[in-house]
Amino acid sequence: MKILGKGGLSGLFEQAVVVLMVLGSLVLIGLPMLLTVFYRDYAASFLEVYGNKTRLPITILLYLTGLLAMGILWFSRNILHSINNEKPFTYANVKNIRLIGAFCAAITLCYAVFIPILFSVSVILMFMAFFMVTVVVIICAELFAQAVHFKEENEFTV
Repeated sequence: MKILGKGGLSGLFEQAVVVLMVLGSLVLIGLPMLLTVFYRDYAASFLEVYGNKTRLPITILLYLTGLLAMGILWFSRNILHSINNEKPFTYANVKNIRLIGAFCAAITLCYAVFIPILFSVSVILMFMAFFMVTVVVIICAELFAQAVHFKEENEFTV
């Protein structure tokens, strides 16, 4: 199976990211209704432990991280689009990867701030996961920047 290009796995993934952006937008628009259904139908044990005081913090956390995730999807689509057009090693992609790292760091910060408010294993795990992803993405951005630099140096060598 072809990996890179519009007809390959990266092309399929670019389309999947667009679908995720549409679905994510719908979830963000419908978040108040979804939370109402969750609290009404599924959160009896959750409400026993945390009470109704968590509704506003959860809503704020989900909107903040949801919007940041939409940004990550946007930058990912930009990267995949350039890969599929056979122009992967550009400073625009380095910028997109760095922005993904910054958005992941912002999500990490959101979870860090909300740990004392919504103390649960899942919030702590999300914090740890996004912290690790942030570090990996920042390292990848610098590696990508070096690759772009080497590519440009190589183009000037005859």
